[in-house]
Amino acid sequence: PVPCLDGQQSECARSVDCLAQEFWKGLSQAINEYVDSVTLEELANRSNMFIHLAILEDEKVVVISKIFPRARMQSTTQLMSQIGGILPMHCTGIGLLFLSQHDDKYCREFLSRQPLDRYTTTTQTEIPQIMERIQNIRDLQYVINNGEHDEGIVSACVPIYDYTNGMVAGISLGAVREAFERAGETHVLQMVQEAAAEISRLLGSGRRRF
Repeated sequence: PVPCLDGQQSECARSVDCLAQEFWKGLSQAINEYVDSVTLEELANRSNMFIHLAILEDEKVVVISKIFPRARMQSTTQLMSQIGGILPMHCTGIGLLFLSQHDDKYCREFLSRQPLDRYTTTTQTEIPQIMERIQNIRDLQYVINNGEHDEGIVSACVPIYDYTNGMVAGISLGAVREAFERAGETHVLQMVQEAAAEISRLLGSGRRRF
């Protein structure tokens, strides 16, 4: 899922300091072990939805994997995200999850430094609105992205934790709005929470709530 790790040895000049590579090595091992029940690929196929995995590097959300179902829906092929690409924090579920791990002071200061661009008709661009959203995410420990980055794409997003019980990655399960609503928010959320809980367990997390 990380193109520069496809070979036996990375030749990237940043490989020594690259958080994406180091994290993906551990996460990849966890995912490889996650085959006795439901793998991420199987989850994508079973739900007929797509999956994003992303980490935080230098205050930027970096996509490390994007998994489509076998019956790939044409309307999901135009997603703005790319493996290795950067996602905005203020309007993506995983970005908001990472922000929710910090206190209000940090979040306000961070958001004040960002352009807070409007990507879709549902993108929130005012700091008070985003801060209210972040507080809600802290309470729920998940977020439903309502097409705020990709028009018409809805996803359920939850954290992945490691042995420190800190958030080290985020995972989302999404689809076009009509398909998401047919599946039901509760059902989609349960599927992605189960996957996140299992990966977190394999990374050594002792958290019980997802």
